[in-house]
Amino acid sequence: MIPGNYLEYIVNGDEGKGAPLHRIWDENQDGTPNPLYSANVSAKDRACALLHRPTGYQCDEYPFASSYEGAGRNASGTLTANVSYKYVPQPHNGSAGTSLRWFWQKYRLLEKDPF
Repeated sequence: MIPGNYLEYIVNGDEGKGAPLHRIWDENQDGTPNPLYSANVSAKDRACALLHRPTGYQCDEYPFASSYEGAGRNASGTLTANVSYKYVPQPHNGSAGTSLRWFWQKYRLLEKDPF
């Protein structure tokens, strides 16, 4: 399955159902931190701090902090409750992050590209 169920969005055009996520960079082109990415990570960290963290686990989020929609941000940029956080085993979370970076590289996803 393609992240964001993009194919379903293309076929049916259902806005909000199967709508794609959009890639953001963690840094701007000049090397400074991307404030949107930083805000997404901060929102994730605040939410995860409220959850019990088992030893050897990392907090995982969806939509990804590295997407415009991270932290539950909607199309107008407003944060919503449409987000999920959960502690998962560190090896699984690390592997998922590696796979996501591979996906972006393989398909050459740039800033704001849908996926």
